[in-house]
Amino acid sequence: MVAVVVVEDEVPFRETLCDFLSMRGYQSIGVGSERALQAALEGLGEVIVLLDVNLGRESGFAIARRLRGRDPDIGIIMLTARDATEDQVAGLGAGADIYLAKPVDLSTLEANIASLSRRLVHTGAQPSATLGWWTLDPASWVLTAPNGTHVSLTASERALLALLIARSGETVGFRDLVQATGGPDDDHALARLAVMVNRLRRKVERETGYPLPVKSARSAGYSFAASAAPH
Repeated sequence: MVAVVVVEDEVPFRETLCDFLSMRGYQSIGVGSERALQAALEGLGEVIVLLDVNLGRESGFAIARRLRGRDPDIGIIMLTARDATEDQVAGLGAGADIYLAKPVDLSTLEANIASLSRRLVHTGAQPSATLGWWTLDPASWVLTAPNGTHVSLTASERALLALLIARSGETVGFRDLVQATGGPDDDHALARLAVMVNRLRRKVERETGYPLPVKSARSAGYSFAASAAPH
């Protein structure tokens, strides 16, 4: 299965895209910077980068050019509000396979990803170096990323990750997670859980440069979609 890395600094839009792609069966990883992108690419085989042109200090055109120079087989889709003809020409010239203007219909985006995926699978790209382990230390309430960077957790964050990592690769139901984190199981429980997960994702990415591999399964729960070392 081709992985899709969404490079987008608008967090709500990035999370919407990742949730949609996860629902459609893709391994989706959301990042907000080139640094986080490089960390996310480690250990992936066939990959499509869904790249915004406007990423703060650096143009997505320059990022696309470097990605294409390092890996001729990588898939690059530019998704941006810059829809002028000269921008499209610049994006394709920098190495993008596809250039799509916002707002984009999600079914159209999926069709383009599927088309590009078939090309990537056909090339038989080989995976790069294996990604390291995520480790949760229950004694010190510290999460360690594959690059060795540590993140201090709150009690509820530790409880959430402990359950997800213990059942790594499985979807853990919303109610089980609400119960594990000790919050009241009322009408607002699922909303509070979503806020906690989103804040934790941002904290981990900010402090480690790695996207936290907690994936959402619409109307079902969350899963930990990476290797985690027993501790």
